[in-house]
Amino acid sequence: MRILVQELSERSGGQASYKMLFEAMAKEFPNDQYIIICTKESFYWSLSNLTNVQLITFDSSLLREWYRFRMEMFDIKRIAKKCKADVIWSGNNGPYFRTGIPQVLVMLNFFQVSPLSDAKYHPRSRLYLIIIRWFFRLSLRRCDAIQVEMPFVGEYIRCISGAPQWIEVIPKAVESSQDFEPRPLSTELQEIFDNNLGCSSFTFLYIATCLPHKNHKTVMAAIEILRNRGIAARLALSATEEQLQQSYDAKKVSSLIKSGHILPLGWINKEQLAAIYDASDACVMPSHLEQLSSANLEAMHWKKSQISTDLTFAHDLCGDASLYANPNDPTDWADKMQTLIENSELQNQLITNGVNRMKAFPQSWQEVARKERVFLAEVVSKHKKGQEEHSFG
Repeated sequence: MRILVQELSERSGGQASYKMLFEAMAKEFPNDQYIIICTKESFYWSLSNLTNVQLITFDSSLLREWYRFRMEMFDIKRIAKKCKADVIWSGNNGPYFRTGIPQVLVMLNFFQVSPLSDAKYHPRSRLYLIIIRWFFRLSLRRCDAIQVEMPFVGEYIRCISGAPQWIEVIPKAVESSQDFEPRPLSTELQEIFDNNLGCSSFTFLYIATCLPHKNHKTVMAAIEILRNRGIAARLALSATEEQLQQSYDAKKVSSLIKSGHILPLGWINKEQLAAIYDASDACVMPSHLEQLSSANLEAMHWKKSQISTDLTFAHDLCGDASLYANPNDPTDWADKMQTLIENSELQNQLITNGVNRMKAFPQSWQEVARKERVFLAEVVSKHKKGQEEHSFG
């Protein structure tokens, strides 16, 4: 099978995950061919070393949005025909018309379908979000099937007029030793964990890109409350000091970093995830908006107790494997964090519940790759059958 993949967005945590998917597929199904359209800055670009992967550069210049529009209106059909693609796999936005080739749209950005009131959490303007939602719906109505990570997202999509009936749920996995060789903490990261309060203090971890909906400000405010209470707790974040200062009061961020209560780790490569979680005691996930949060999955996978945002999507994912706190109330977060610090029995119970909960999710990217391959083959088969029936009719 020849699979044409287009993922035109900039680097993100989600893109890093789906890079793992296509790497696993390329290795699991060496006779398949993968043609990937992406920017040179994309995580997908590192797949160029695989013999059955071909990369096509997408221009990420100042005219990016025009090139994206041209791709979906004109270029994608030409590229698909030229490479003899059996199926087109698109992340978030796909072709704006029928290409004659089966089209699968993968819904990664929950802003595309969540209530418009959530626009307040989007990093761009409300108008921008309305525009990209309109284009999403245009491509949605032209695809043969849509893929989501959680069932509740499918229910949002079913409410959109003209959406395809075929909605496939394929959850993502958490990286393991099957995907790559885990690496120890770098010297720089080890120094961050060793400095100031030191490893004897209780360390909370939040792995997430520093975007408004990820809600870093609430947990940073919570750790400030714990500092004022004299509790030896700190918060490790996968962001730089500069990024964190844009999310919360800049002076307070600097003060918390100086006192060792916030550890700005910067971007974390997948190979160091295991070591980062091993260096932490528990996790927090305060996001306002998610489809399937890697932060929640990773906490359960790496056997860490966690506190999550008290919203439906988090309860659906974690169930009894998490404590929950009001996403808008730093004091509630501070109280729950203190409760977790002081109750080792509760920590162990949450860890046990998380291990059991993870049994319902894919255990490796190889497992996800096999499910993805079966799904795409079914889409291609159904499309061909429909064409044959139309010809005979």
